[in-house]
Amino acid sequence: MVSPGSALADKPWKQILTHGQWPLTGGEQVENFLAAGCSELVKQSPNDEFTIVSLSRSDPKFQAICRDLGEAVTAFHSFQAEGENGRARAAEYNQICEDLRLELMEYVNSAKVKPKAHGHH
Repeated sequence: MVSPGSALADKPWKQILTHGQWPLTGGEQVENFLAAGCSELVKQSPNDEFTIVSLSRSDPKFQAICRDLGEAVTAFHSFQAEGENGRARAAEYNQICEDLRLELMEYVNSAKVKPKAHGHH
């Protein structure tokens, strides 16, 4: 089984995100990115909303990737709003968003298939 994160190991998305115009500073901004990332995932996969919200509250690695997705989506929209000037960067961020969505959905799908613990036999 492929571990979450390995699909992006060779991609420079972390550097692109952290060296862009949106450095992660302040708890409020970080939480906004987390909310934006979760919201983006729920839009794409509404049936998984419960699992997405649950993971976003309990799994630090999922939270970190979700924040990255929120940051990438914010950057994508910002570059998209620049029109022709931002087209190349928007395309770059769109690809980053897709990669992060795929990685997060691997998390969601593996969380859904875990057997539920039962209190009695």
